Amino acid sequence: MITELRSAWPEQPGDWLSSAELQRLKQLSHAGRRTQWLAGRWLSRRLIGNVLAESNAEPVSLHEIEVHSHDDTGRSSRPEIRIRDVRQSWDLSISHTDRWAAAALSTATGSRVGIDVVESQSARSSGLSFWLTPGEQELLATSANTNDVPTVTVPLLWSIKEATYKAVNGGEPFSPAMWDVCYSDDGLFHCRNVDDPAASPSITIMHQQDAVVSLAVVSDSEAQAPNTAASAM
Repeated sequence: MITELRSAWPEQPGDWLSSAELQRLKQLSHAGRRTQWLAGRWLSRRLIGNVLAESNAEPVSLHEIEVHSHDDTGRSSRPEIRIRDVRQSWDLSISHTDRWAAAALSTATGSRVGIDVVESQSARSSGLSFWLTPGEQELLATSANTNDVPTVTVPLLWSIKEATYKAVNGGEPFSPAMWDVCYSDDGLFHCRNVDDPAASPSITIMHQQDAVVSLAVVSDSEAQAPNTAASAM
């Protein structure tokens, strides 16, 4: 949980954030939002640090690692990693709630990741028709009435949709009803864009106590297994 991460990072943000990240932090006025943002940055640094350690790279200080997730206009964008001001080709995804933070990192060329954490009690059943597809409504009913599929909940479906969108989107806005989650005979969940049903990343479900975390990974090469690390706390 974020409370555990909070006890790990240095008390003063200036002790571990880059100058650009400190500027972004100053723009966040809500205390809870600031804590969530810091948790995502700290978890990302842990993943990046692990990769650097495993590759026997030259030691890098926390200040020399930067994660940017907003463009020049201030709008949210795909996270970008810089080490000593050099942009890395790695792909990073971050998600957080009031109590949980999650991050996923892929260092494989041509692979993209998306991660999303949703607290189990955060999504209400009212208004499902606004963003659940007919197939997902049927999947919920099947899960409730038979043992043919694993337990399916609204938070689970939402996290899969968002994780998939994060992994494959090209800058278009998130439209939940455009993403359809299904459970296949291979024993795995899949999520497809209704306009392009042939494309579907691999989905991994990670449960963290009272939250659900979904990880989506897509690679340009089917023969290449993306080198991906993920963590949720």
